[in-house]
Amino acid sequence: MAPPGHTVTRPSDDGFYLPAEWCRHARTWAAWPTTDPAHADGLEDLKSAIAHLVRTVLRYEPVTILATQDDRAEVFNWCGPQVDALTMPHDSVRLRDTGPTFLVDGKGGSAATDWQFDGWAGQAENWQQDAILTHSLLGEIEVRRFRAPLKLEGTAYCTDGAGTLIASSTAALGDNRNPGVSKLDAFDILSRWLGVTRVIWIDEFIGGDSGNCEIRRLCTFVAPGHVIVNQANDDPLRSSLDALADRLANTEDARGERLRVERIPMAEKGVHAATYSTFYVFNQAVLVPQYDLVSDEPALNTLKQFFPGREMIGVDAKIALDHGASLSSLLQYQPARLLERHKATLLPRSAWQRPAPDHIGLLEAYIAKVEEEN
Repeated sequence: MAPPGHTVTRPSDDGFYLPAEWCRHARTWAAWPTTDPAHADGLEDLKSAIAHLVRTVLRYEPVTILATQDDRAEVFNWCGPQVDALTMPHDSVRLRDTGPTFLVDGKGGSAATDWQFDGWAGQAENWQQDAILTHSLLGEIEVRRFRAPLKLEGTAYCTDGAGTLIASSTAALGDNRNPGVSKLDAFDILSRWLGVTRVIWIDEFIGGDSGNCEIRRLCTFVAPGHVIVNQANDDPLRSSLDALADRLANTEDARGERLRVERIPMAEKGVHAATYSTFYVFNQAVLVPQYDLVSDEPALNTLKQFFPGREMIGVDAKIALDHGASLSSLLQYQPARLLERHKATLLPRSAWQRPAPDHIGLLEAYIAKVEEEN
């Protein structure tokens, strides 16, 4: 709570918003595997997998990797001298969960949302360093920080960059995480701290614990108003994903238009669901997860049609999957600051003349829509 006489400034108050992953990047962020017990088995393999991702992304844009002082030499040895290493204590490699969500205002400004991290509702064995990670990181790189009043991870939502957000209600709500927070409260927070005007709540999750729900394992945007939803072969997952696809196809985005929904096949890889919707889009290219399955090539070709002009790069995602991670959870994008007006079209939504959202009106419209649907 703010002291008397003070007001809390939210990102959207100053015109900041979350652009889509396919915007122009300033850099990609990653975290080097530590001796955390969660990564003890197959640690060297995990290092090799992350190093390969980093070297691939470095061909197109800068990469900064978080590492302890003792690991810096190892990072340069595995990833090459071109990588930037920032000395920063951390626990998990899932940096999109534990690190900042970067924002832009379309006028050269950069900021970030700092969600409260609680180790996926206390399920992680070690997470105390990750709880202060974003605060420390943003202080080092001097990016404006907005502390959010919600326990949430960056993989619990995805955006089309044009005002629409798909978010996991399982991750955002519940007395074990955010007691007393309703969907209406969460909508207000998400709209103000991410600069969105439409939140589509998803109740499903694939396996694992309810506190660790990555929305990209279910569905994701590939363009404004355009969503892909995974397609499973067997029930009960097939029925759940089919119902999700049908519901999204009858849902409007922030522009008031029906979402366009397409399907992409997923596969089983041992006890894990091998999803291709956890791809990573960066400058001029897309990393597409591969699992040594017959579905790998068809999935890559399906995604290619959504990102014309970008190089499609298949990368082995089996090791990350074994560690409960994905490409989109290991890598976090930092949008480029928009400094030149004529380049505004390179971002999915220019904010040069963008007014602050009418949040009272948004809340009233949200309530009316919920009442209508019920």
